[in-house]
Amino acid sequence: MTRLETSYPCASKRGIVDLGYAAAYPSIDGLVQISEAGVSIVSSSIYSVDQWRDLGPDTMVAAQFRGGYAFTHNEPGTANRRLSWIDVSAQQPYVIEIPNTESANTNYRHLQFEAKTGQLHGLEYTGADPRVIYSIGDTQTAYSNGIWRSKPYRVPAPVPFGVIYVDAA
Repeated sequence: MTRLETSYPCASKRGIVDLGYAAAYPSIDGLVQISEAGVSIVSSSIYSVDQWRDLGPDTMVAAQFRGGYAFTHNEPGTANRRLSWIDVSAQQPYVIEIPNTESANTNYRHLQFEAKTGQLHGLEYTGADPRVIYSIGDTQTAYSNGIWRSKPYRVPAPVPFGVIYVDAA
């Protein structure tokens, strides 16, 4: 155990990701990676501090994907969201940004990495309802949409749900 003295506070709790070999999170200065080698800002070779802040690190929601950091964030000046992926495992990190277009909808509010299959899933809100789940980067199967519907569940006291299991065909 080593105490790390840094001044890079996390800007979004939903942006913290366990990459297996390191942990990564968005700060106001860039994407911070914590590993055995110490603390570093891995996005500094990709974005300047001002460019990173324009992405809205406080709006980032992230997940692990293919050993990298997949995140969705608000596009500057709009209510739309953009999906990006930073490969932080390489010597020279790089980013792939996917703009929100009719052919590539990236308006995801949540991301979830499924370790068993290696797939990334994005949850999109299309208005108030329905919610649509997309499989991102799945090359094994054809793209398909799913609509999640559930009855309201009432619990007598606040309960933090840590896990949910969905069995679907």
